[in-house]
Amino acid sequence: MLAADSPAYDLTGATRNGVFSIERLELSFAGGATSASVPRGRSVQPKAVIKFVGQGNLKAVWLLDKRVIDQVNLNLHSGSVLSLTPPPVSTEALDLGNHVVELKIEEPGISFAAPLIRFFVSIED
Repeated sequence: MLAADSPAYDLTGATRNGVFSIERLELSFAGGATSASVPRGRSVQPKAVIKFVGQGNLKAVWLLDKRVIDQVNLNLHSGSVLSLTPPPVSTEALDLGNHVVELKIEEPGISFAAPLIRFFVSIED
């Protein structure tokens, strides 16, 4: 059973056996947006969709402004698409202005630049 603040994940599809690799990584906020404006005191929910082939160990870290906010360590046996959702990011202690969220894939290596998503913390409403 996952704790309430544990990252959520969902596997779909089927996979072929072979070398484990990441083919695509998409990051977004609610509704598929890659940027958001959030009043201070509210939270923002990042999401990753990872398309992969094969089976193996996925190690990654969620970063907020280059600081680790969550870790991922999953042994993937089946599926071709993985959805990851870390705990919501609270803006309570963040400075006003722009912030960057990324999912840094540590294992397996990826052959493309990982995407970034941005949000702007505004004055409370």
